[in-house]
Amino acid sequence: MKRIVTSSPDYIVSRNIVAYPPEGYTYVRRRDCFDLLSALAGRGLGIRSKRLKYTHRDFGLYRADLHHLFGTISLDSQPWVVSHSGILPDWGNASPRAIRRGIERLAGSHCKKIIALSESTVRSEESLVRRFAPDLMGEIMKKTVIIHPPQRVFCESSANVLDPQLQATFIGTNFFRKGGAELLLAMDRLCKMGANIRLHLVTQIRQEPGSRVPEALFDECQRILRTRSDKIISYGKLPNTTVLAILRRSHLALLPTYVDRYGYTVLEAQASATPVITTNIRALKEINNLGCGWVIQIPTDEIGNCIYSAARAPDDVRETIVSGIVSAMEEAFNDRQLLAEKGQGSLARIKAFHCPEVHVYRLRKIYDEALGLSPEPLRTSQTSAGPERALKLND
Repeated sequence: MKRIVTSSPDYIVSRNIVAYPPEGYTYVRRRDCFDLLSALAGRGLGIRSKRLKYTHRDFGLYRADLHHLFGTISLDSQPWVVSHSGILPDWGNASPRAIRRGIERLAGSHCKKIIALSESTVRSEESLVRRFAPDLMGEIMKKTVIIHPPQRVFCESSANVLDPQLQATFIGTNFFRKGGAELLLAMDRLCKMGANIRLHLVTQIRQEPGSRVPEALFDECQRILRTRSDKIISYGKLPNTTVLAILRRSHLALLPTYVDRYGYTVLEAQASATPVITTNIRALKEINNLGCGWVIQIPTDEIGNCIYSAARAPDDVRETIVSGIVSAMEEAFNDRQLLAEKGQGSLARIKAFHCPEVHVYRLRKIYDEALGLSPEPLRTSQTSAGPERALKLND
């Protein structure tokens, strides 16, 4: 059994690495001197250092065969691979010299593969390397491969699309940063139009540092929540099993966000045969389209980031999102056949592009090659998901 040291298993690490260990490999949680320094700086001094958090060195204490880190640069001499959804190194306000050194670690012989979660991630890294180490671009891109997160299928059919009342769901943290204000404004408008739609909010509705909306808009959202309590149900935080049950009963999910590196709730909704209304930022335009959902076009830069934040978006951009939500929900309500087709389209793309067995195969191939082993052929019993087709589409 080969031992792989990995980053601490938070939600994203579990989603992309730990949840699906390839046969013959076992994962060991990473703890190192930078973990200790980061904890001391955060708890003792109130300093949050991204450079400490996203740097790894254990001096070989784990006797591991390989390291598979997430968003983290290894300073060890053991072979390592790294997955990420933004930039590497993600060291915040580090000096240009430090960032170049991080890129040099990626280009070095010990780093065997760079796994980007999306095309948008690749564009972000290209932009960083072009700025700080353009001479290393070829080596970085040669090591880079795109592997979207795996997603198991939760059910094979949509909620009953003939129900008189349409059930829609929003799930996520940072409600206002993810278009929550625009969603409430859209629901208020739909209620005035007499639409029979109920919205389920699995979130905490509060102002957050870095994404505070104008107070007048916040007060309007509070008014809508009070006056539309029969059509808008706010749950706060719920266990994951309960959240997935709500998704399976929903006809629509929504993520009309200004900021998101990936959008895991989109995958979970699609795996429940629930089409999603999203904006077109970052990876969302890669995982959602008109064949399986609705996409609201907002202004983005060349990487796919929205050029405005939720706190500073001009009125016309807010209105674009609000009217986009209203239009999509009206269409879903009035055309139940289209709604059902998009639900099946959602399920089909999960099977084609996020098959867990293909994900495990691709990870094992990367690990085997990093250790100089011969990769084994893909073996699977999940014929309904079409893993061979997914492998061809992903490679």
